[in-house]
Amino acid sequence: MIKYAFLVHHEDFASFLEDVQRIGVLDVTKEKRNLNEEEKALLELSGRYNAAIKVLQRNQENQDQLFDRDSQDVLERFEAILKEREILEADLKKLKKEYSEHSPWGDFDSNAIQDLESKELKIRYFTIPSKRFNPEWELLYPIQVINELNGITYFACVQPDAENFSVPATEVKAPQQSASKLKDSIDKVESEQESLKKELLSLSQYVEMLVNTRSSLLEKIDVKSIYYGVKREVGGSVAVVSGFAPVTSVDELNQYLESKSIVYLTEEATVKDNPPIKLKNGKFASLFEWIGELYVPPSYNELDLTPFFAPFFVMFFGLCMGDIGYGVVFIIAGFILRNKPALANFRPFLILMQWLGLGTVVMGLLSGGIFGEEMASWPFLPHNIQKLFLDRNQMMLFAVGIGFVQILFGLSIKAYNRARKHSNWQFAIGPIAWMIILIGAAMYFVEPLKPYFTYLVYSGVGLLLLFSDPDKGIFGRIGMGLVELYEVTGFFGDLLSYIRLFALGLAGSILGLVVNQIAALALGSLPFGLDYLLFGIVLVFGHGANLALSSLGAFVHPLRLSFVEFYKNSGFEGSGRYYRPFAKKVTQQKD
Repeated sequence: MIKYAFLVHHEDFASFLEDVQRIGVLDVTKEKRNLNEEEKALLELSGRYNAAIKVLQRNQENQDQLFDRDSQDVLERFEAILKEREILEADLKKLKKEYSEHSPWGDFDSNAIQDLESKELKIRYFTIPSKRFNPEWELLYPIQVINELNGITYFACVQPDAENFSVPATEVKAPQQSASKLKDSIDKVESEQESLKKELLSLSQYVEMLVNTRSSLLEKIDVKSIYYGVKREVGGSVAVVSGFAPVTSVDELNQYLESKSIVYLTEEATVKDNPPIKLKNGKFASLFEWIGELYVPPSYNELDLTPFFAPFFVMFFGLCMGDIGYGVVFIIAGFILRNKPALANFRPFLILMQWLGLGTVVMGLLSGGIFGEEMASWPFLPHNIQKLFLDRNQMMLFAVGIGFVQILFGLSIKAYNRARKHSNWQFAIGPIAWMIILIGAAMYFVEPLKPYFTYLVYSGVGLLLLFSDPDKGIFGRIGMGLVELYEVTGFFGDLLSYIRLFALGLAGSILGLVVNQIAALALGSLPFGLDYLLFGIVLVFGHGANLALSSLGAFVHPLRLSFVEFYKNSGFEGSGRYYRPFAKKVTQQKD
């Protein structure tokens, strides 16, 4: 990165920011401060647009985009529709509740009831379980059964005001509207909801316009953030701007600065300047950059570990899935979905899914698992092929073994990082000593090499005691080495963590086997071939659920192994920040 510092007169500052934003390579350093009211208003408006875009994008597919309306008008109509829908939803809920309560009373003439009340005749309403209703009540009281529904008898009683008698049933509130009127009201509200739904669908034709408007707002926010966030000198008449740009992208910026005779200074950025980092990965490793961004960015002079954990992540995911069939599903699904225009933004994720599927197929071939079945038990396979598959003990040792390799790989990266950071090869000896110790310890379990394991372990311990901290004197080095030897327990714990890869794969294969056994129970249970239909349904839904559940675990646990075990043993510090150039966002989206 190249560090820039500019001195810009306040009258030229606005045009300077516009030009720098157009060039779009400078990551401008901003002072920490509270937003002013103007910036807060722009952020709030941007958030409203973002909310509208998220909703309308769900129906954007296969719709021609229009730009014949004002974006603010579209936004306000969108928000008004949402409010109207909320009100209608509340009304509909209330009407449906009233309808369920009053519909047993059927239709009635409210004028007739009022006429009776004017003649000092009061209408009372009662309900009672039908089993407890006595038909003789119709002879004893002036009552009329209105309805009998779901074991409840509904009846009304005409009681003169001068008479006072009680009916042995539960008196309920008088219905305010007849059932038909309530049904009409419900139909009307649902019709209005349908109209709003169609209007909302039509607004999906303006998504691209809203996206562009929001991008313009974000550009304004960036400009305001820099305009108000830089230092001012000479009584506020000169703005002092600093920032960073990649070495390979400064030509246009330099030409602009020279053409405008702007006063500026450049120098190569150092760690002390805390410059941003720009990742440079190949096609394969770049698929995993978003996973690496879930953790903290590497420091400016630190190795980006993305290309180093990516191959292990594929293998770990495959081990956790451990099923050839599931891997094939991932590959086919990725192939079908990656070519859909509506999923163009997700294409990198779908390609990654195919890589993870390939890893699942390869790791599944080790154990011979396919949709919950073990190929090693298939009688029609030749014995020579059956014995190629690893059994469960061998798979567990394989999981631990691949973890051992990753730990050694992490230590080798740590050795390189330490030597590079301190510009002194002696700082690499500590991690190398640990590699020698761990390899020596592993030789203990390999019979032909067992007699020699002590030589390697002692050699490693000796190097660790002498080179754990080359900056210190001999006694300081030995003291620090003794302290560092305690970390052997940490390595043991890290190694055991990799057993989870085997355990998850085993759990998934057992669940798949259970699905197969449940599906098999359906065979012969129904006539006319319906048992085969049920058999297929159970297999599809059962393995679909197992695939989803296993995928979640197969993503999370390799993530933990990468960020905890691998990053720790690689000596990852991660105190950097990502390169975010001050650029036109609308132009970036079109790219």
